[in-house]
Amino acid sequence: MSCDNPNVTIDAVKRSEAGDHSIIVHLHELGNTHANTRLQLGFPVEKCALCTLMEEETAPAATDGKSVSLSFHPFEIKDPAPVAGVGYGGSTMKTSYRIGVDIGGTKVNAGILRPDGSILKKCLLSSGGAGNPRAFVDEICSSLRAMLDELNIPLSLVEHIGVGIPGTADSARGVVEYSCNLFGRNVPLGDYFEHALGRRVVVVQDSWAGAFAEHLFGAGRGHDDMMCVTIGTGIGCGVVLGGRVFGGAMHTAGELGHTPIIWQGRPCSCGRRGCLEAYTSGNAIWSQAIERFPEKLRGLPQRAETIFDLVYAGDADARRLVEECVDKLAYGIALGMNLLAVDTVIISGGVSVHHDLIIDPLKEKILGYGYPAWTETRTIQIMPAELGADAPMVGAAFLTPDQVDIPDEERTVPHAAVY
Repeated sequence: MSCDNPNVTIDAVKRSEAGDHSIIVHLHELGNTHANTRLQLGFPVEKCALCTLMEEETAPAATDGKSVSLSFHPFEIKDPAPVAGVGYGGSTMKTSYRIGVDIGGTKVNAGILRPDGSILKKCLLSSGGAGNPRAFVDEICSSLRAMLDELNIPLSLVEHIGVGIPGTADSARGVVEYSCNLFGRNVPLGDYFEHALGRRVVVVQDSWAGAFAEHLFGAGRGHDDMMCVTIGTGIGCGVVLGGRVFGGAMHTAGELGHTPIIWQGRPCSCGRRGCLEAYTSGNAIWSQAIERFPEKLRGLPQRAETIFDLVYAGDADARRLVEECVDKLAYGIALGMNLLAVDTVIISGGVSVHHDLIIDPLKEKILGYGYPAWTETRTIQIMPAELGADAPMVGAAFLTPDQVDIPDEERTVPHAAVY
């Protein structure tokens, strides 16, 4: 067993007190620096998690089955607990699985995942039935059971089930508090899933789930302070601070899309006016194009991608619209960076593939709007997401209430999530 960073040392290796085949590895950063390292294990593992000195799991750790990727703050101590599979100590452990569901404005992405974040199987469903939430959940759960049956995986081997939703959720109670683009207010989605599956299901914001997935397995690996901005039907944003998702007392941290940027501006789906989402989301890009040059859009697919196609075809009006949207998006992101002091922003959603139109100009525009104390250092990173459209689904499969920073009193709700 070894680390590839000389500033990280292995202090101790021991068997878990739980009496299973887990091994506790005690590591320490000694160089007074932020350090990334890969812990080479020397034996195959099925999953790995960070744990406390009391050997209580706190968060999953990314593993490829032979090694573990870790990041450290100066002088930080970590205790990853690799769980050995076939070939360790002559014993074999059953693999545990995770289920993630991402409910979007137009479609549902549901998947069965391994502990390392890789997807065994997934399916896409329409979100058209969300107006009847109970029947909608039953349809999703039928698809989940079908995938499990096809993989010959009993539900008892599923360690965690998470659902990401577009809006605000109280994860402890499993309630969608507000979802202006889909469910409305105060929908007990967690209860519906529990009734259909017979298991507790954790409901979280999709933007939080996406950010957590990118932090664990994607572009955010090694970045403990970051924002992940998703441009889709709306504008989502998940915030990771100190390696944990920041939720806030009102469960609304990261609502970048509904931050007003223009006084009494365009109407937004939330009922307010001038929100960032009303100018920069996929829906907003299309609606503004219809207002400005409807004659160019007749007979074309009603989606934001059509506008990007026009830009690449040389249309000046479409290019001007996209540039204005990027400018407003940069303004909103700079506001968030001023408040949170993160140095990494990941852009996800379908438009993130347009490097030359979105990603490349975004950094310079953000530097033009941000606070000089950090813009003048030019150390910020703006990069596309790596996990693509699967990020919220993957994150939902791993994000538990204990990995979200909310006030302690919020964790003591009697109907607390079990996972």
